[in-house]
Parts: sequence; C-alpha cells; structure tokens
Amino acid sequence: MLKNAPSIIRMKLLFLAGILYLTGVAIVLYIRPQLMFTKDGVWKEFGIGKDTETHSWFPFWLFCIVWAFISYFTLVLLTPSEFWTNRVEISSPAAAGKRASPHRRVRAIEKAKPGYYILNTEGTGIEGVPKYVYLGPAPPEGGEGQA
Repeated sequence: MLKNAPSIIRMKLLFLAGILYLTGVAIVLYIRPQLMFTKDGVWKEFGIGKDTETHSWFPFWLFCIVWAFISYFTLVLLTPSEFWTNRVEISSPAAAGKRASPHRRVRAIEKAKPGYYILNTEGTGIEGVPKYVYLGPAPPEGGEGQA
C-alpha cells in the first residue's frame, strides 16, 4: 500500500471536485439562464430591487462561488468515512538499531477514543517514539493515561 495514500485520495477528491465544478460552470455558460444573463448574453450585475433586465440577485459570479462549495462538499459527503480516518506511522526504535530500511514502518490505524490527547514531549524525547497523554472522561482501555 502507498505510504501517502490518504493524501493521494484527498488530491483525487479535490481533482474530481474541480472537474465537477468546471462541468457545472460550462453547463451554465452554455445554457445562459435568464436569471444570470441578459437577452444579449451579457452577465447581469448584482442588485436587488433594481432593473431586472440588467441586475440579478444571483449573478454568475455568485453562482461560481456557491457551486464551488456545493461541488466539493457533495464529493466529501459521498466519500466513504474510512478515507478520512487518521493514520499514524511510527518508526520502531528496535528496528532502527538493526539498521532497518527507512521504508519499513509499523502502522497504527486504530481510531482514537473520544477526548483530548496531548503530546508528551518528555516521553517522546527520551524514547524517540511519540507518546500522547489522554485527557478525557475516563482513561482508555488497557492504559493508564498514555496511549
């Protein structure tokens, strides 16, 4: 499996959102709805309570901004949740003593318990492996405050 799989998936999601955005904008430019364009095909300006021939409450530029959010968040909501979980890669200190390959890593793909985690800088500096202190309603199972 790829080392940067979550970031690659997020970039693909961003790319697909861009494609969806450009498709929507192209369709609106081709259709030229009366709400956003005049009869001559010129963009209407933003204006409420003004002449409806030259002003609109929803001009093309506002559509572009709203459509950008809609296209991105639609794809985010359609993406399965396992793509959004945090993956932490931890180098094993024992393997480092054996001159292991830098590509060999241990993956921790466990979901964190709800609550607050704070990096324990003292424990991290001594052993070289990031340690976190759990602060929450109760300590996590099998631990005394450190994960």
